[in-house]
Amino acid sequence: GVRIFFVISGFIMVYIAHDAFAKPGAPGRFLAARIVRVVPLYWLLTTLQILVFLLLARLGDPSGAALLSVPEVVKSYFFIPYFNLYAQHRPILSQGWTLNYEMFFYLAFAASLFLRRTLGLLVLVAALLGLTVAGTLDWQQDVMRAWTHPILLEFVIGIALALVKLHLVRSGRGVLLFRHAIPACLALIVAVTAFPLAVPAAHTLVAMLTVGLCVLCVDANPARPAVGIMVVLGNASYSLYLSHSFIFLFVDPLWRKLLGGHYLGFYFLLVTSTALALGYLTYRCIELPMNGFLRSALLRRSPRPAPVPR
Repeated sequence: GVRIFFVISGFIMVYIAHDAFAKPGAPGRFLAARIVRVVPLYWLLTTLQILVFLLLARLGDPSGAALLSVPEVVKSYFFIPYFNLYAQHRPILSQGWTLNYEMFFYLAFAASLFLRRTLGLLVLVAALLGLTVAGTLDWQQDVMRAWTHPILLEFVIGIALALVKLHLVRSGRGVLLFRHAIPACLALIVAVTAFPLAVPAAHTLVAMLTVGLCVLCVDANPARPAVGIMVVLGNASYSLYLSHSFIFLFVDPLWRKLLGGHYLGFYFLLVTSTALALGYLTYRCIELPMNGFLRSALLRRSPRPAPVPR
């Protein structure tokens, strides 16, 4: 799932901002929009996680509170990668490690917007590839160990898919045909499973195929609108991703107490339904109103264009 997330991120950034390159103010507007979208909820739930760790420490479980040194708290809030005392690349809100990569990619993409599109994307891709190659060195700094990881290639894959999709749209074809895409995907999957040397790249390949099928073989303007529940889940996905870990605080003990840790199928259904409910409530009650307020404030502070002289 995380690999798909990174490929989608690379795709979306290029697809929605492909006409923003070299335009005055575009990098700042892009970063402001992403910060409003990502940071407030993450900071709020990181703060909640800190409070949970402190509460658990008072109840006799100090394992979480041991992660709350001042440097780690600061790095967690400001998306600076580090490895904790358990040698894990995890901030205080553990799933936030993916956002460390996201914010790095946002900064890199915003920098590329200062240039014309072709040059900007070439520089961006070259930088990501160069960092990946640099990952073969034995870095001791936590930041460099994270920012030279091969996972950066998944953003590059997303960029490539966006360029292909834009080309298809401009050429009037819009989508590739499933009969062409599916045999190629099956052949690649068979190759990955057949040759052991390719296994480390299997997750990246599956992510590329999944996102590729969705964006290259599906019309961007379908005659029939998307199913309502899928739209709701898509809108609430960020809240769901950040909030889901909190359900284990009460679902896990409840399952063990009532069912003795048995009936894994029921446990799976309970976890899934509870996570979806909490994610949706977080989206409707916190993320949506908070982001709406911040976007309105940002628009009020934005300079209005000067009137055209007559």
